[in-house]
Amino acid sequence: LLVYEDLDDFAEYYSNNIPKWRKYIKEFEKYIIENADIVFSVSESLKAFRENQGFIQKNHYVSNNGVKFDLFKSDAAEERENSLIFIGALEEWAGVQFAIKGFKKALEMGIKADFKILGEGPYEIHLRRLVKDLKLTGNIQFYGRIEYYKIPDYLKKSKLGIITFEESNLTTVAHPIKIIEYMASGLIDT
Repeated sequence: LLVYEDLDDFAEYYSNNIPKWRKYIKEFEKYIIENADIVFSVSESLKAFRENQGFIQKNHYVSNNGVKFDLFKSDAAEERENSLIFIGALEEWAGVQFAIKGFKKALEMGIKADFKILGEGPYEIHLRRLVKDLKLTGNIQFYGRIEYYKIPDYLKKSKLGIITFEESNLTTVAHPIKIIEYMASGLIDT
């Protein structure tokens, strides 16, 4: 029995960094989906995208992301720092650059906060340069890749979770687990 868990438009995901891989990954995904006995896509939009690609599978279901609620659940009485947080891939499509620029404007308007960025990726060097150019090194911290079981500790201390995807097919068909993790931790997600 071959079961495929369809999490993302991987051809788009990987081709952002290595464009020549796009056609190979697309063919690989097509082969896997057509030969799987069962396919679980992470969202209705990803399932529809696969069907529009012609990747037809009679046993194709949607199984949305979930979270270990007990791990992420926060005590409402816990003191939270005045901070924003982003967790995820540091890729251009993730849109963290927009959050950094918006954070700069909020600080100029008198908001007192810091911004924690958890994750890694090829766009990190550009984000670090942007933070330096905007003179935000004292307000924005990069933490790199964090072990999954430690992420709730960071979320429980923050007040606002950030999701700033650039619109593309990759982000349109996604069902980011960070939304669920933010909500389970008592954060407001934007």
